[in-house]
Amino acid sequence: MKISKRGIAAAVAGAVVASMFAVGTPAANASSNTITIWADTGAKAVVQSLLMKWGSDNGITINLVGKDFGKVRDILKTAVNNGNGPDVLAAAPHDWAGNLVNSGVLKPVTLSPAVKNGVAASSLAAFTINSNGSNKLYGAPGWVENTGFFRNIKLAKTAPATWASIKNGELGVAYGNPYMLYAIQTGFGAPVFTSTNGVWNSTLGMGGANGAAFAQFLATKGTAYLSKNGDNLVCNFLTGKIKYFVGGPWDISKIQNGTTGCTKGFKYGKDYVVEAFPNGPKGKSTPFIGVRGYFETKQVDADANGVAVTKLLNFVAGPVAGAYYLNKYSVRPANTAAAKNTSKFPYMAGFAKAGVGAMPMPNIPAMDKVWGDWGTIEGNIESGHSPASDWQVTIDKIRGLIG
Repeated sequence: MKISKRGIAAAVAGAVVASMFAVGTPAANASSNTITIWADTGAKAVVQSLLMKWGSDNGITINLVGKDFGKVRDILKTAVNNGNGPDVLAAAPHDWAGNLVNSGVLKPVTLSPAVKNGVAASSLAAFTINSNGSNKLYGAPGWVENTGFFRNIKLAKTAPATWASIKNGELGVAYGNPYMLYAIQTGFGAPVFTSTNGVWNSTLGMGGANGAAFAQFLATKGTAYLSKNGDNLVCNFLTGKIKYFVGGPWDISKIQNGTTGCTKGFKYGKDYVVEAFPNGPKGKSTPFIGVRGYFETKQVDADANGVAVTKLLNFVAGPVAGAYYLNKYSVRPANTAAAKNTSKFPYMAGFAKAGVGAMPMPNIPAMDKVWGDWGTIEGNIESGHSPASDWQVTIDKIRGLIG
């Protein structure tokens, strides 16, 4: 997730400045010029220079704090309710929205019409929650990410048409990781939940005959086909131990520059490509679409800095910030003006093709009840520690947890 930065067109910069003045004042007493922002430690490195420069340019003090990704959401709930939380949670996954809204710690965000119209509709939908009978936007979208199919074009001249056509030892997929395995699972017609008109509901969709077929595939193929726990998939890809692997934009820098144990990088188009996934027995395989963005918490009311926070949220969803995400970290901006420049990074077209027809990861509270048991049963079936029949047992257990 790296590359270069530079040059934003003056017209684009002017547009975002104009949009800032269009933002309404959310609270009469909002006067503080200090914003406390939390981000997980990995995301902090991504957004730090962007946020600090914006603060400096606008005379606003930014207090940026790194937190553990696996703990930050639960810590946030307690901290905000105790009055010592952050004003903003930065670069957070959109699928946290339902849980945090349900916990009562978020405020709907206010984006100006100009900024809102400049963000992809799917990214806005990812942060939209039906609260008390009306849809409200609970996050300012930053960038979009999804997994893609990486192919070593020297070892595999053409893309495999189906998962079944890939032989043992040729593919790498993170062990017991439902996010990374999801593209294979959808190819079996077993989405995590069912949906209506592109909107998720809390009815599980990965049981029944299609789920059973996917589980049998995991059991039959096992770690000989997918990968063993602890495998360094990027390194294995760079050394030619595997021809293909399922990865994301966060892997690009390591592939192109090398990584620990594998210092020689690959050149896109010469050594490797990113493309759509092979088909499954039920057709197209699609990954989750993820959107990273910025949540506004109820701490803003106590800190009386609503004006400053609203200005910040409009900036991070705008074209200047979008160009930063693209040029510095090689991720696809949610801002459509900035996203027009993705042609400079050809692998982004590959990720886009991989994501055609995909839905944003569910942001409903029920999703939190799924991850743990879902990943455990996948790993157990892959490794032969559980039979494929335990898949439906686990699905029934998860259904009980959802209620």
